[in-house]
Amino acid sequence: MENLDQTSPPLVLTRYREFYIIAKEAFHSMKTLLDDAVEIRIIDGEISTIKSWDKGKSYRQAMICTVFGVTFLEAYTHLKIVKTFGENSAISLDRKTLKDKFDKLGITDEEIINLSERVRDVRNMISHEKAYIRHRELVDGKKYDSPYFSTAQDEAEKTIFLVDFVIEYFRDKDKLDNFMKEMSSY
Repeated sequence: MENLDQTSPPLVLTRYREFYIIAKEAFHSMKTLLDDAVEIRIIDGEISTIKSWDKGKSYRQAMICTVFGVTFLEAYTHLKIVKTFGENSAISLDRKTLKDKFDKLGITDEEIINLSERVRDVRNMISHEKAYIRHRELVDGKKYDSPYFSTAQDEAEKTIFLVDFVIEYFRDKDKLDNFMKEMSSY
């Protein structure tokens, strides 16, 4: 094995890419299952769309997408914080919310922050059997387990939107940082 000199970055073993791949594959499987479950029929001269039940397969893919999408975001933001601010900053933010991590990394858009809180809560409701208890609220006089009353597939869409946003944000930010470094050398 080759010796690494003092200027070489430390070897970091991480699975964040696998988390991303699992989330994206589950998302695409979910979309395919939903597309396959739609049947268009003409009844009495009217076009109607009929959704058939996919036996919960798209629901399961949506849950996988959400869990691994948020897991990716947590791992990815952790690595960005380590790279940008150092390990001590990352350790101090380790059990904090995505909102706190985004704030540290300069993501301040209120809609994105709210979305990060939402997908994290949904992931926790999926991953932790009793996490829903703190989310009970009355809606039209009925108790629902979550203030996020939508389908798992909708939540997966939101999760993938946030994943893609964060990746693009840092891709653009890294390009800008590199450009600024180049310009400062003139």
